Amino acid sequence: MKNEKIKENIELIPLTRDFMFKHIFTNNPNILKKFLISVLKLNINPELASIVVESNELVKSRDKEYHKTVDIYACINNNLRIDIEVNTEKFSAIKARNALYLNKIAIDTTNSGFTYQDISKIYFYQLNLNVHKLDKNLDEEYLLMSSENHQLLLDNYKIVCKSLDYYKELYYNQGKKANKDVIWLSILKARDLSELEEMASLVMDKDEKEKFVSDCNNASKDTKWLSEWNSDLFAEMVKHNVLEDAKNEGIEEGIEQNKVMMIKGMLKENIDIKTISKVASVPINEIKKIEKSLKD
Repeated sequence: MKNEKIKENIELIPLTRDFMFKHIFTNNPNILKKFLISVLKLNINPELASIVVESNELVKSRDKEYHKTVDIYACINNNLRIDIEVNTEKFSAIKARNALYLNKIAIDTTNSGFTYQDISKIYFYQLNLNVHKLDKNLDEEYLLMSSENHQLLLDNYKIVCKSLDYYKELYYNQGKKANKDVIWLSILKARDLSELEEMASLVMDKDEKEKFVSDCNNASKDTKWLSEWNSDLFAEMVKHNVLEDAKNEGIEEGIEQNKVMMIKGMLKENIDIKTISKVASVPINEIKKIEKSLKD
């Protein structure tokens, strides 16, 4: 009973934090495989399928794509390539960027000399796991098709969006009777380790569940991941406060001006430049210019 009490009181770093999602699922590829097959409703036997996590840090090459890396890039059965993105921003603001990134993955991960017949045998999927509360009703798929007769251009290219808040509500309403995809997506929004273990037991075998919960438990106590989480929370708080201050001061010169004001405010708070760059999505060299302007 005492151990159960301790377990319940451990604060869980949410799996909706991209660093936590990467860490846990890249260390549990078979669980990731079952997760993807269920959530994407793939007609694949998870016991017979193979999975390779190719990379969890596919860095973009263009300067304007600064700091954008794929959260997880996985390959199932050597012909299904899946880019998994954990989105904390509102999806409408980033869907064009993510769609272009899937194009880049399709190009970068196929060998030169591939024919159309070769490429048509490979499936490129992007799974967007949306955390933003305004995406609560978002459960969509995007395909390439004609705008007039809706004829499908490619049947091997798909972008899938899942609102985690929506699926968590479904789980609350349906409980153990919920479909497996609902349970898998709800796991990412588990509030504590007890809830995580309860849901994991519905979709994982005993050994998988014990390792998955243990990994989440250990990561939630690890100083490296706690520091990352606290840094994210602090950056979000500062971003919110600075933007609110700018709004209250009557600044109406557009988003870019607000971003500059936000950066200046964070610099005045002596926040690390790398953290500012991550929060504002602005290259470090640009932040240094703003920092210099404050000293001049």
